Order: sequence, then structure tokens, then C-alpha cells
Amino acid sequence: VLQSDVVVVDAPIGRPAQTGFRSCDSAARQWLGPLRNAVFAPPGASGVIINPFSRGILPAIESTECILKTRSGLTVESHPDLVFTALMGKTFPLAAQKRTICGMFCRLELLHKNGIRLTLPDSCRPASVVSVDFIDAAAMAIVGRDWLDPKNRKVLSDGAEPNDFDETKRECIMALPA
Repeated sequence: VLQSDVVVVDAPIGRPAQTGFRSCDSAARQWLGPLRNAVFAPPGASGVIINPFSRGILPAIESTECILKTRSGLTVESHPDLVFTALMGKTFPLAAQKRTICGMFCRLELLHKNGIRLTLPDSCRPASVVSVDFIDAAAMAIVGRDWLDPKNRKVLSDGAEPNDFDETKRECIMALPA
């Protein structure tokens, strides 16, 4: 991670003062349509936690903050459901949520079309990693690969349409694949 040109994390970068949706979270929820609940409000810097999902993401936020302090390369935030929605070109139906067999197979097919060849048994190893987390990590790898070329850097920030990445506006963005 320390030597990578681009690191893509599935965790909020930058915590709001209070727990609540950031502009990029709201844009992501709008973009995801029926799967909007996959994006939840990150815990605020105040430490007040209003839902169990926010509590569960704290270790990932702390790891991300450590990455940001120890490396000089580009580190960006993304969300697996945004990546898969972008790769599919449309929103996923509720029947294809990531923890369903249909959702896993849809995501594995999208990974395959983008150069990552996994099977369902592959995605279940190692045993300590939940298969959907393994699939999500592969989605982040696609964004990282695409972002190696600065011309491929698309983001969702404060609107419902993707924009080109602006190096000067990094507060609240969600990186997308090319």
C-alpha cells in the first residue's frame, strides 16, 4: 500500500463534525437508486454514533486515516456498489443485492468482464474473509487500476452525474471506474 501510486479505500475519507450524510454520500445514494441503503452516514468526528453501521466502520476509518498519514500517493474513497453500478451501466435491482446468490454472480461476471477472473469458490478464500468483502475488494482494485491513468479519473461528488477528478477538490468524492 505504501508504494502504490493509487490506493482506493472502501471507507469514508474525512469525517464530518457531526454524524450525517456528506454531499458525496447523498450523491452516491441517489445514484444507487434501490440499493441506496448500502451507503450510510459516517460517524462524525464528535464521536457520537447513531447507528450500528457507523460503529462497524470505525476500524476501517482509523486504518484509512493511518494510510493517509503514512503515504504521499493518491488515496481516494469509493464504494463497491457504485463501482458495480458504473460497470453495469445501470442500477442493480433489489433482487441482486450483494449478499444474494444473484448479486454475487452478477458482480463476479462484471469483474470477469473487467479482467478479474474469480469464481464463487475463489471468492470464499481465505476463510477469514467474507466472500462479499473479497468481491468488494476486487471492485476497488478495478478503480485503482483505472486511476493509474489520470485521464480515467471519474468521481461522484455533490451531484448525480460523474465528473472528471479535480485534484484541488478532494474533500468528499467517490472514485469511479473509467
